[in-house]
Amino acid sequence: GILDNIETFHMNEGHCSFLTLKLLEEFKNENSVREKCHFTTHTPVPAGHDHFAMDRVNSLIHGLIPENLSLPSLVQNSRLHMTELGLYFSRSANGVSKLHGDVAQDQFPDHQIGYITNGVYHPYWICAQFRKVYDIYLPGWKEDGKKLLEVDSVPDDELAAAHAKRKRILLGYANAQVQKALSRNILTIGFARRAATYKRAHLLFKDLERLVNICQGQVQFIFAGKAHPKDHQGKEIIQEIVANANELYGKVKVIFLENYNMWLGRMITSGVDVWLNTPLRPNEASGTSGMKAAMNGIPNLSVLDGWWAEGCEDDINGWAIGTPDEPNDEADANHLFELLEEKVIPTFYGQTDKWVSLMKASIKTGARFTAQRMIRDYKKKYYQKVSLQ
Repeated sequence: GILDNIETFHMNEGHCSFLTLKLLEEFKNENSVREKCHFTTHTPVPAGHDHFAMDRVNSLIHGLIPENLSLPSLVQNSRLHMTELGLYFSRSANGVSKLHGDVAQDQFPDHQIGYITNGVYHPYWICAQFRKVYDIYLPGWKEDGKKLLEVDSVPDDELAAAHAKRKRILLGYANAQVQKALSRNILTIGFARRAATYKRAHLLFKDLERLVNICQGQVQFIFAGKAHPKDHQGKEIIQEIVANANELYGKVKVIFLENYNMWLGRMITSGVDVWLNTPLRPNEASGTSGMKAAMNGIPNLSVLDGWWAEGCEDDINGWAIGTPDEPNDEADANHLFELLEEKVIPTFYGQTDKWVSLMKASIKTGARFTAQRMIRDYKKKYYQKVSLQ
């Protein structure tokens, strides 16, 4: 039947782990199920791993759960842990960056977990202004993301002009939404993502006086994001950003753009001058917004977590915030302010050549984080037919 024709069922997160029970019903043999399944875990954060009371599961899915299923959470506290279920019935498994692979291995020691770093679909996430430039100087870039490595063939002034156009479109949109006139001549830093506590949007506002001293008249910030409807902490994060923006009124321009979606995400990741990311390491399994920014020639200013632990070449394609092995709010905020004051702001205003070289290095980095490369990796590493006999 149709199930026999599918070589690999690739489960992403535990939400789809019930698939394994249907396959077990079909094939009657645990190893036959394992031969067909691969599992990817996407987050170390506990909220990303569903688990349900066993009596509830039994009442809802009537005898699909095999007897003597020895999952740790099932044995210890009679709960069906969806990630454990998916892993149990998979021939292989991975995390979504090198660092996350290690974290996931510690999280689920009973299974061997490797890694494949996420990638993004570059023909979509690269903005129209850059597409035009790439079409001229990097023909075939859509079909082959590695062509981005040849970005040195693009004249510096054309790259800078394409970015300036894109920035103008973003600021035009932003200024139509909020009553703060953002200037196209000022260094614009973007922060747009899900409002989860570990992403630490508050880090920038840890010392408002210092932020004003460093950024007044020199930097403006664009925030955007959404919280899950039931995530009250996430909603509070957004309220805090808005409250801080109001407090800084007249000193440093900080805006929050509402109705965050893919369209706005693309506009921001391609229109700001610097991409800011401040997760509490090692909670950011991969993070893909920074990859999108990089492909659009936007340097990352980020904690060495997720993909950036692999992608960062400090002071060449962006900057690394904090000390990887000792993450803490105080020290990370302090280092963020230092980098803004000593590296980011002086380079943006005083070293145009260096800035364009940061942009080009970012684009070359982006070439390593395309969905194309990711799919090739999965094919090579995990989709080959494996026999468990």
